[in-house]
Amino acid sequence: MLVLTGLVLAVGLSLIPVAQGGLLFLAVLGAVVGFNTWLFKVHGLVLPMASTLVAMVLALVTNMGWGYFVEARKRRSLAELFGTNVPPQPVEKMLEQPSATARAPKARS
Repeated sequence: MLVLTGLVLAVGLSLIPVAQGGLLFLAVLGAVVGFNTWLFKVHGLVLPMASTLVAMVLALVTNMGWGYFVEARKRRSLAELFGTNVPPQPVEKMLEQPSATARAPKARS
């Protein structure tokens, strides 16, 4: 169960935004607790949950911390690149919607 939850959180948290990542974490947490409760009630099995729960929290904290620092670095580099020659409003718009301002390079003839 530890490996499965680790894989789900590692892949899922890296592909989705932070708000949905928190919901994914809560869903996986609910599934782990629900599965363990079902195993206990139906089969009388007690599985250790501490290692799974600690790994889940560490995956969430690591992913959120990594995303925060990478995003902050991107914002700083973009602001430094355009900050001296472009007014702050277009730079903020580029930071909020990077896909809207991305353009393919044009070939010069």
